[in-house]
Amino acid sequence: MQEIILNASDERDQAMRYFLDITGYYDGDWLGFDKAFDSSGKKFHALTVKHKPDCQLLCGYDEVLEIELTRKYLDDHAQTGVNMRLYGPAGAASAPFTLPAAYLQGFLNKFYDD
Repeated sequence: MQEIILNASDERDQAMRYFLDITGYYDGDWLGFDKAFDSSGKKFHALTVKHKPDCQLLCGYDEVLEIELTRKYLDDHAQTGVNMRLYGPAGAASAPFTLPAAYLQGFLNKFYDD
């Protein structure tokens, strides 16, 4: 994964929502990642926000995926961080990726300070 960003969105008259945005580029066959599992086996839906194939002799794929996380989940993992892996319908799996505890704590502190 090239980039992992945690962000929040508060649409009018709705509760705050939290998203993990994952940007990645890979070569070969399209992997179609559509779910993620954390290190405890909890399953998350992964929504493809951007899918840009770059095919010449071989194909490469530039993708952005979004995983919604609850505030409780973020609070529960503030001391340990979040470790996940993406999976596609044909069994393809990404390398594991981590949202470090320090990053998560800094993100959450922003909301506790407001």
